[in-house]
Amino acid sequence: MAIGPGETGLSYNQQGIATAPHASGVYVLYTAQKWVYVGESHDIQRRLVEHVTTTDTYITRQHPTGFMFELVPGDGARRARQNQLIVALNPVCNQIMG
Repeated sequence: MAIGPGETGLSYNQQGIATAPHASGVYVLYTAQKWVYVGESHDIQRRLVEHVTTTDTYITRQHPTGFMFELVPGDGARRARQNQLIVALNPVCNQIMG
C-alpha cells in the first residue's frame, strides 16, 4: 500500500486495523481534511492497536478516520521514510511532537 494524497486507505477502527500487517513499516493517520500523524514501527498492527485504544492524546483528539501504511524493513530505513513523509505531508501531530 502506498502512502500519499489520492491513495486509498483503510478505516481507523478495530476492524480496519485487524487487516494491517504484523510487519515493519511506516503508517499515517488522517481525516478527510488533514494528515494527523506519521509513525513507524517494527509491528504496524500492534502500534495501530496501541493508538486506537489509547485515549486522551493529541492524536485521538484529532479524530483520525483512516490510515495507510507501507512496508519498510530495517530501523534506519523506516525512520528515513517516516522523516520523508513528515516533510511531504506536514501532519499536525508530528509538528506538535517534533
